[in-house]
Amino acid sequence: IDIWAAGCVFAEMLGEGKPMFPGSSTIDQLNLIVSVLGTPTPAAISKIRNENVRTIIQSLPRRDPEKLENLFPKADVRALGLLQRLLDLDPDKRPSAELALQDPYFDDYRDFHIDCRRDPIPPEEFEFENFQVTGRKIRSLLFDEILLYHPEARDQYLNSSITDGELSIGSQSNVFAEQVECVARGEKQRRHSSLPTQRFSKSLHQWKEKKAAANRPHGTSPVNIPVRAEET
Repeated sequence: IDIWAAGCVFAEMLGEGKPMFPGSSTIDQLNLIVSVLGTPTPAAISKIRNENVRTIIQSLPRRDPEKLENLFPKADVRALGLLQRLLDLDPDKRPSAELALQDPYFDDYRDFHIDCRRDPIPPEEFEFENFQVTGRKIRSLLFDEILLYHPEARDQYLNSSITDGELSIGSQSNVFAEQVECVARGEKQRRHSSLPTQRFSKSLHQWKEKKAAANRPHGTSPVNIPVRAEET
């Protein structure tokens, strides 16, 4: 759990929806943090992994922390105590999620008969953060997204061997002209221009299975075809 982020969200709740550090840039953000929480100790600064951030903080004028009760005059004293712990500039002094839940602020809500601890989320669940996006992959994802809003082009793509980048999708002026002609002929028009992602994903997956079955040697058993993450 990102305890610092949880502290910022908690501060916004106490501030009735107002962000505690509404910075407009990196330098402005750091300046706001230091002006409210005070200049961090040398030990805390040494734990900042980003060298540029360390340099910026060390270049700022020394500041004393503001009193949180002045910033949040309507907040409960226990809430301010918890907020102070969550926003400690020394990451090693911030509580874990488990310790934060033991704070006196939650005494009125805690059920001592329920164990709030949970197993950590496996690192594999965050593999998407390591996903390397190439230019070709971006074009492929954009192409798939475009097909969601062009059912005619989608059907043409699914029923042919066309590869991404080679399918021509008509301009909006041409589409409008075709719609006018259809109205003149008394033909019904689609009421919505968008297409639910789930329907397209299902169609694409079914098409892949059909394509694989057609290319499979006679008498062999089918193989499950995985669905890409962006198709779900």
